[in-house]
Amino acid sequence: MAGCPVRAIVKDLVDGEVKYFEPRHIGDMAEDLETLHRLGVLVRDIKANNYLGGKLIDLSRPWTAPHPALDHILEGDLRRQRRRDPVALHGCIVDWGVDDNWDWSVVKMPEELDKCAMGESEQDGWGWDLRRYEWRKWEENLEAAEEFLREGAFEPEEVEGEGEEKSEIEGVREEEEGAGEGLRTAINRSL
Repeated sequence: MAGCPVRAIVKDLVDGEVKYFEPRHIGDMAEDLETLHRLGVLVRDIKANNYLGGKLIDLSRPWTAPHPALDHILEGDLRRQRRRDPVALHGCIVDWGVDDNWDWSVVKMPEELDKCAMGESEQDGWGWDLRRYEWRKWEENLEAAEEFLREGAFEPEEVEGEGEEKSEIEGVREEEEGAGEGLRTAINRSL
């Protein structure tokens, strides 16, 4: 489509001979996640093997502003989505540290990340609300960009084998319901 805006996430080159991350990277990782949220990027796939040398290298599932889900998602659902990133970051730091035998007496977990993981954060969902990112200020041809969004930049995806279309919002709700069911099953098994 001629005149369509191009969107890209540019990443740093990271030496492939390094570990996913080490204790010294934790503060920067939390700051980087906050920066991504401020820039209108919700990662939605935080896990240890998506990092190299403390840098997020895999952004395969993000929502970026503008995104149709941000126009239609309920406030509480968006808050849960925004909180999911730091909770996942906290979890992967703890899991990786345990597996890598870190000396936890010297590991400094950012206080706000700890609070978020414990459900005690005072931040609204954690970090910046993606809907506040003003992507329009970067557009050279704002009219063309907005037309591109109106005319099908975000077509519903075809569900393989079913012949139906499913929106990304429906996919997120199914994903959240499935995660909740898995958690209930794990809790029931432990009782």
